[in-house]
Amino acid sequence: MRLYSVYQSPEARGDQDLIFIKDGFCWPVLVLPFIWPAWRGLWLVAISVVVLLIVVSGAVQAGWLAPLTGSVIEVVIALIMGFEGNNLRRWTKSRRGWREIGMVSGRRLADAERAFFQSYEVTSTGVLLPRDGARA
Repeated sequence: MRLYSVYQSPEARGDQDLIFIKDGFCWPVLVLPFIWPAWRGLWLVAISVVVLLIVVSGAVQAGWLAPLTGSVIEVVIALIMGFEGNNLRRWTKSRRGWREIGMVSGRRLADAERAFFQSYEVTSTGVLLPRDGARA
């Protein structure tokens, strides 16, 4: 089972303003460490990764680092991004005013969404209400 954090947009207008962010390792960011953040709108993260990779590449080109050391550093950067990618996404959403409204688990995203919407309903005005029987 995977855990997902559920975030609601600051100008919530319904269930289209919810996102589910998986907890744990993010494989796409491991392969595309600066494209994935840009795709997700994490511009500060994407720019930081690009600058860091340029600095490492420049240090290798200038002879300050051995090519193998530069490659190891780039792999480490990609691994760190893989482990922290979803956390950086949560951080960015919180900075932009999104609020975490819950956690839900499921084998896949669709299962987690189904479980969430069985417990809660979002009105057309964006108010999140527990369904009957979902109160603890």
